[in-house]
Amino acid sequence: MTWRYEKFMEISNDFEFLFGHSLTNMNTHDLQKADADLGLKYNEDINTAEIVEEIKDFKQADLSILPSIESATFLDLLQMIHDYNL
Repeated sequence: MTWRYEKFMEISNDFEFLFGHSLTNMNTHDLQKADADLGLKYNEDINTAEIVEEIKDFKQADLSILPSIESATFLDLLQMIHDYNL
């Protein structure tokens, strides 16, 4: 049980930069580094070059569509992606 919890926490931390709060407050350089790190860690599933560009574009769209991005949950962001076909 402890092992499973630790793995869930690790995965959560890997994707934490995608929270609305992080998207709002991280500068472009730090966001690109987090994107690249995620791409390197999950290189079989994620194309690093693509994820960096996609997150950059997503951040711009996100800020213009969702005014309360800082308090947005993953569900809010996923709903926005679905609603706007992002």
